[in-house]
Amino acid sequence: MLLISKETIIDEPTLLPIGQDVLVATWDEREEAAGGIEIAIDGIPAERCRASLRLPLSGGWNRTVIAFRVPGRSRGELTLERGGGRLVRLTIGNQTPDQLARDDFAGLLVDLDKAACARLIGFVLGVCRVTFRLAATEQFVTFCKTLISIALPAEALMFRPLASLTSSDGLYSAPCSPAMGAIESVYLVDRYRIAESRGSR
Repeated sequence: MLLISKETIIDEPTLLPIGQDVLVATWDEREEAAGGIEIAIDGIPAERCRASLRLPLSGGWNRTVIAFRVPGRSRGELTLERGGGRLVRLTIGNQTPDQLARDDFAGLLVDLDKAACARLIGFVLGVCRVTFRLAATEQFVTFCKTLISIALPAEALMFRPLASLTSSDGLYSAPCSPAMGAIESVYLVDRYRIAESRGSR
């Protein structure tokens, strides 16, 4: 996302488009947030339907992640306000998820440990997918695949086939390291959509 800063009292946020005019904004703050965030582009308020996540960082810092949509607007002058005070006023340019480079994700992922990365991925694939009905949106699938490829550990899991389900689908399994902890959700990501597995884990 192209940014031209005008004013900010927080770390300049990272803005990433994830599909269907939905943007994810993230920034770091030391103080505990108080009050809701008011969001507008060119004076048009964001939809009340939004998703947010707060991730603890070291040194008393927290990372705020908010997904929102301003109908018909994905570029222009963005303002973020809390409790009547302005946090950010800046200009955003037009960019789509398929135009994002790996470096564009740095502000979203930097300084996150494995647990925080897992929470972030679950937030995007789970909460954002459902909130904005993005499951079958090509741009969202592209964004998620890039996020997963950057955020997940480099070590690979070796899957072995268990059964053939259809002419094109199979059932596979892989041993999980105890270091992974409890698996809370499983998402199926293919070329066209993202779905949460409802089967046993």
